[in-house]
Amino acid sequence: MALLLGGAELFTDNAVRAARALRISTLALGLIFAGAEPEELFTAAIASAREAPGISLGNLVGTNITIIALALGLAAVIVPIRVQRATWRYGAITLAATLPAIALLLWGRVPLWGGAVLVASYFVYILHVVYRERQPLEVAETSVQRVAGELATPAGLGNGGAHRPSAWRRALPAGLVLVSLAVMGGGGHFTVEGARDLATWLGMSESAIGLSIVAFATSAEMLFLAVVPALKGHPEISLGGILGSYAFNLTLGLGIAALIAPLVAPERRLVALSALFMLGLLVLLLLLAGKGTLKRRDGLLLVALYAAFLALLFAVL
Repeated sequence: MALLLGGAELFTDNAVRAARALRISTLALGLIFAGAEPEELFTAAIASAREAPGISLGNLVGTNITIIALALGLAAVIVPIRVQRATWRYGAITLAATLPAIALLLWGRVPLWGGAVLVASYFVYILHVVYRERQPLEVAETSVQRVAGELATPAGLGNGGAHRPSAWRRALPAGLVLVSLAVMGGGGHFTVEGARDLATWLGMSESAIGLSIVAFATSAEMLFLAVVPALKGHPEISLGGILGSYAFNLTLGLGIAALIAPLVAPERRLVALSALFMLGLLVLLLLLAGKGTLKRRDGLLLVALYAAFLALLFAVL
């Protein structure tokens, strides 16, 4: 837990400077970097290689349910989250980009060709984000330059640009962002190992393990990465990370797992119903975000839906 909290603090403190150095918005940085989920990817890929499709599919779907309902819900309970127009737009794009994955999950299988389509769609998604956010910034309510100035140190960026930083100083924030993600990935890895032992001891099915315990463990860092940026006044990083992670899991994560070995859901009905619940959460998030702010009551609703999902999941076991 200390690794996860420390990683989230480090990421937030350096994200704005990294965005300025890379000439992209902080929202885009959240979508691309905070949204990258190496632990979900590796867990799904290893499970696929070991002929455990239930864990692979369940982990990816369960993680998306956890990060929207629990992580973002808790963040909104702690502090109301402002939603920029650009964030809502990328939410709609995320919904469209992941519809092929939803269709495959409802079918109950992800063949090799499906994996290839999903991997390709991820790179199209990322290229679109980079292209849009490297244009003159449209991210209305948050100017990267303004926020970077607020966080800059007096000896560096805070002097109105009188001294141009060296190349290594411009690269340092991006490097620290990558280090922070590695730290959070390491914390997630240790959490997963303990969760697997517990799941084995409980004698749960593959899909149920993936949807609940493994999904919670591998998404543990998102609980911190959703809350900490919001508390520090950068909700675009929280929302960007959630949306980017959702897209990452259903495109690159699911695609790579299917390319390693075609996936066939051992409990097709459970996976399909969970996928529909996951889709419903994203649609609900877009509706709530359309008001401009995720309020505490919205957060409580999301957390309650997560609790209801777990209750229904364990009720049908």
